[in-house]
Amino acid sequence: VILSNSSSVPNAMFSTSIAMKLAGKEINTSEFIRPGKKVLNEYTGVYPIHRYESRITSNSTNEKLYRYIRLRDDTLFSLSTGESPKKLKCISTDLFTFENSNIRYRFHRNKKGAVESLEVYNEPVQYGPSELELKTDIPLPKEKQVKIIDARILNEYTGKYDFGDGFMIAVSVAGSKIFIQPTNQDLEEIFAESETKFFLKSVDATIEFITENGVVTGMVLNQAGKYNAKKIE
Repeated sequence: VILSNSSSVPNAMFSTSIAMKLAGKEINTSEFIRPGKKVLNEYTGVYPIHRYESRITSNSTNEKLYRYIRLRDDTLFSLSTGESPKKLKCISTDLFTFENSNIRYRFHRNKKGAVESLEVYNEPVQYGPSELELKTDIPLPKEKQVKIIDARILNEYTGKYDFGDGFMIAVSVAGSKIFIQPTNQDLEEIFAESETKFFLKSVDATIEFITENGVVTGMVLNQAGKYNAKKIE
């Protein structure tokens, strides 16, 4: 049994490492290589997510979920809908992983040599089928730009928002900055893309404040699905 008070590193990563060591099959730690920007750029694009770990995504949300492979400087990043961006490390030609991770990203090419799909699986043990994601023609979304909002408007959003089942988000303002604090989580700054819509830099999520007749009545959290909350304070 493995217990953790943090979601930053999956528990399964530790349990698999321990189990493999006890079985005498320790996980190989490969040396990383550094492909050039031209090669890395071939992997960039939008890939639809059909299954996340053991869950079929359509069973949990009607929203279409995607994996965005983006190049920043000389580093490739993977960003799944509703998650945090992760740096990809190259193990060999068309094969990537995350640092200290059992997850493998293998890109497949067509007969002309162009990247056409992404296979996601685990090593040394794979539970269930690997996930094959076909590359789409959807353009990568533009990087969000921060808009400066008057502190008077920001202060109207302060308070507590109830999502039900004991989960709430508290909103506070300090000067020209606005913060959220979900139940049992740390305080985190959010950034405006309009007067009512904000985004997080740490994870792919947005928050939109709902107003009726000039009064703030609730918010919508969009993080791999849409969740509505009523303002209670």
